[in-house]
Amino acid sequence: MRLGLSGILLLSVLLTAGAGEPKAPADPAAEYDLRAGKLGAKNAKGWLELATYCEEHLLWEKRVEALRKAVAIDPE
Repeated sequence: MRLGLSGILLLSVLLTAGAGEPKAPADPAAEYDLRAGKLGAKNAKGWLELATYCEEHLLWEKRVEALRKAVAIDPE
């Protein structure tokens, strides 16, 4: 089978699609660390959302840690 220039370009685009995008870690604990590192010290809602992520991925100790941070920021 012979590919023309347009076929080669299309194939290269398909093979490299998303190559420049950072990939999320496959490990939930590593994903927690990545997300936690992006949260600010005043983002109670973000910590609460991260606690939900932990619950969904059975990261119980990390969930408690995230909840404690959320409550420390905003006790209400």
